[in-house]
Amino acid sequence: MLLDCKFKHLDFSEPLFMYAQSKMEHLMSKVPRGILGASRMYATVSKDNHSKIVEITIKSSGRQYHIKAESDDYYSSMDQAFQGLKRQIFKQKDRMYEGRRESKRMRRTG
Repeated sequence: MLLDCKFKHLDFSEPLFMYAQSKMEHLMSKVPRGILGASRMYATVSKDNHSKIVEITIKSSGRQYHIKAESDDYYSSMDQAFQGLKRQIFKQKDRMYEGRRESKRMRRTG
């Protein structure tokens, strides 16, 4: 997966970029193969007054996941955003597998 990271209203931060990359790799290791397919991740890190904002969008084949997290620290915002993405992805996975189970039940009874 490719990571495109933008920094708004602040300079590029190598440690923050590396942290986002490691979180992305960890997320990809937890997601079953085939759920995201060939995808691209866009991360925007910005600050607004006293809050630190992280927005992450994943675009994969036919799907798009988006989350925005805000806190007092960039790293905690990043953690919240990746936790939310994981929740969205696994919710979609459950929906996909539930649809498959329903169609198998229909074939057995019909």
